[in-house]
Amino acid sequence: MGIHVRQIQEKFRDLIVDVVGNADETVAGIGSLHQSQPSDILFIFKAARLSDASTAQAKTIVVPMSCKDKLPISNKKTFLLSPNPEMAMALIMKEFFAPKLMGSCNGSISERAQISSTAKISKNVSIGPFSFIGENVEIGEGAQISANCVIENNAKIGARTQLYPFVFLGANCVIGRDCLIQVHVGIGSQGFGYAHDKTGHTLKPHIGNVIIGDRVDIGAGTMIDRGTIDDSVFGDGTKIDNLCHFGHNAVFGKNCLITAGFISGGSVNVGDNFVCGGRSVVVGHNTVAANVTVAGLSVVTKNHGQSGQFGGYPLVPMQTYMRNRLAVAHLAEMRKNIKRLMKKIFPDEIDKESAE
Repeated sequence: MGIHVRQIQEKFRDLIVDVVGNADETVAGIGSLHQSQPSDILFIFKAARLSDASTAQAKTIVVPMSCKDKLPISNKKTFLLSPNPEMAMALIMKEFFAPKLMGSCNGSISERAQISSTAKISKNVSIGPFSFIGENVEIGEGAQISANCVIENNAKIGARTQLYPFVFLGANCVIGRDCLIQVHVGIGSQGFGYAHDKTGHTLKPHIGNVIIGDRVDIGAGTMIDRGTIDDSVFGDGTKIDNLCHFGHNAVFGKNCLITAGFISGGSVNVGDNFVCGGRSVVVGHNTVAANVTVAGLSVVTKNHGQSGQFGGYPLVPMQTYMRNRLAVAHLAEMRKNIKRLMKKIFPDEIDKESAE
């Protein structure tokens, strides 16, 4: 079984604008530069990899438009020209090669799932075994709930959203349409907020919710606290990597890219298109402007109202941050050189300090 190149082009005309070679070539799988079969389709994102791709086993290759005048003459290869090969790869894989149903759903509602009689389950919903669906939960058409998920009372899940096993969705929380929530994600857990007196620390009940927009992806092991009173909110199109933590009342805009290990304190407000490297931090009660990129291991310690690229702790413009990173490797040598220079300029002072 497979599909023809012609079918791929017809489905994605904006992404596959021309075919050089056999449009009836059959494609049965996805290959890479390091490993492929003749029936695979291969994707390259840069023209510099064209020669490597041409020697691969795969007969069908998606290449950038810039390769048009550089294609090798071959009666064995078929080249698909694309203005965005990376997007072409994502959509072609999703349409023709990625599983449509998660394994623990099997396209049905398991008899071993516990589902409240007041829950509203739309058409074509899949629910895996041992999942719990609480009272007045609403699940949109085509959603997939894997095994061992907990959906508490009054929560809502949008159409075509997928929940991997062991996802927790707290009461009254909302996940939008076309979202992907991976294993062991907690959405709507109690936040870390306490009142204090001489006897100790008393948890303040968190009664706000978590609102997840449409097309949001959340990676495995990520935890999102519900708001104390106001909601924690994540805008449409935001993508969150594995093992991130978001404190109560966190608000993130649309189309953010948040890399693994990120930590957000409570009550932060981050604008659209925020991008951060791994293990970066936004300290609680701070606001970050839209269109900000932060390097990995960086910390936002105060309100940041300027768009652009930044890094470090404290945060500085990216060029300054990179210069500082380069300088760190030479600090020991610089210290020795400064000491030699000081000895020449102030020999008596240096000798006196050494004696002491």
